[in-house]
Amino acid sequence: MKRKTVILIVLIVILTGSISALYAEQMQIVTEHPPESGEVILNPYIGFAPMAEGGPYTKDHSLVYANIPWSELESSKGVYEFGQIETKYKFHYWKERNVRFILRIIMDKPDQEASMEIPEWLYEEIGRDGTWYDGEYGKGFSPNYSNSVLIERHKELLKAFGERYNDDPYIAFIQLGSIGHWGEWHTIQNDELYIPFPDRTVTTQYVNHYLAFLDGKMLMMRRPHQIAAENNIGLYNDMFGDENSTVNEFLRWVNEGYTLWLTGENKPAMKNYWKTAPAGGEFDPTKSWEEIFGEKQFPDIVRQLELSHLSWLGPHNPLYEENSIYDHQIEKFLGKMGYHLKVTQIKYRPHLRFTRNLKLNIVWENSGTAPFYFKWPLEVIIIDVEGNIVHRTNVDTDIRKWLPGETAETYMINLPAHLSKGDYSVLIAINDPSTGEPGVELEMVTNRDDKRYKIADFSIK
Repeated sequence: MKRKTVILIVLIVILTGSISALYAEQMQIVTEHPPESGEVILNPYIGFAPMAEGGPYTKDHSLVYANIPWSELESSKGVYEFGQIETKYKFHYWKERNVRFILRIIMDKPDQEASMEIPEWLYEEIGRDGTWYDGEYGKGFSPNYSNSVLIERHKELLKAFGERYNDDPYIAFIQLGSIGHWGEWHTIQNDELYIPFPDRTVTTQYVNHYLAFLDGKMLMMRRPHQIAAENNIGLYNDMFGDENSTVNEFLRWVNEGYTLWLTGENKPAMKNYWKTAPAGGEFDPTKSWEEIFGEKQFPDIVRQLELSHLSWLGPHNPLYEENSIYDHQIEKFLGKMGYHLKVTQIKYRPHLRFTRNLKLNIVWENSGTAPFYFKWPLEVIIIDVEGNIVHRTNVDTDIRKWLPGETAETYMINLPAHLSKGDYSVLIAINDPSTGEPGVELEMVTNRDDKRYKIADFSIK
């Protein structure tokens, strides 16, 4: 009897130890740090944006830029020449290369020779209402933006423009555009030449046309306005690189508000606009690349980049230069501008025995200057040892909220009950909704070429 009792106790101890060992294995948590690639990666919606009608350019890019005169869009009243526009700006060529567009409609472009950027028929229809000028910017025609006929025709133009491009995934950003020299929302006002600039009762009407017919697009304005603050409109600075224009003027307007010198109107600050709407612009075209990327000036340019939270710059940029002596600085600049995403830490249980729930605690890092502004899904993919996809799911997250710095998130992956025992790997991918395929490269080491990144290995026991 004593012998049976001893045997029973031994069996209980062994069984308890086995269960404890199995439980301990199940409860084991590992922490891993995926290695960074250290490479400057080309990704959608960020970087330099050269002119769309040119190219190919010396370096790869994901954006191109086009100023589109109204006179080219509608040379005959009511006839919108989108086909000709898309040929001139090489829509097919760039879309084949997965390059997206930044578009700006303009009504006035100073040039060496006096010309109009509005159609001739419209010039007559508004009663030639406006100012022919010859000033420090050049020669041209500035229409009277308060003209009611001009406003109504602009509404019709934007309606047609929106019908054509509002749902086009290759149109990344729309700049406003429309008002002022180069569409930059200013007119010459000095002792020699004074061209009136419309007040907010007029400019708001133009902005509302964009809001009504391009509600699916990221819009951007030249400086802060109340309507921009109220409608999540981004901003652009076409004098980036100039300390006074960028830090003392543009960023001061953004952070403190300002009085518009053209009308005397007070404009609000938009201090944190970049967290939900893009910042872009153009290098100061009066500066040489030595003044931008030279050893002495470059640290200040990087500081301006960080303060501005830029995602892109164009069309005046270094992509027109071949074998630039500033390639190192340019690469460093591109490696900072916009979003730059990677997983720096992951915690999970590598052995699943009593559950089909895989919990992933992930730390993301955005080492760039801005978030990703588009609602693209983050997908978790489970593959077996042969690389076959056995499960995939979009996790509950909003990648637009990954601001510069670190973001910790937890994903609970409910694995299918039919998954057999064995070894599996976890991949992640940010998918382009227009294709359903991965569209963003992460700055992580990988042996794959499909923009899916392995972050974990686990087994089902």
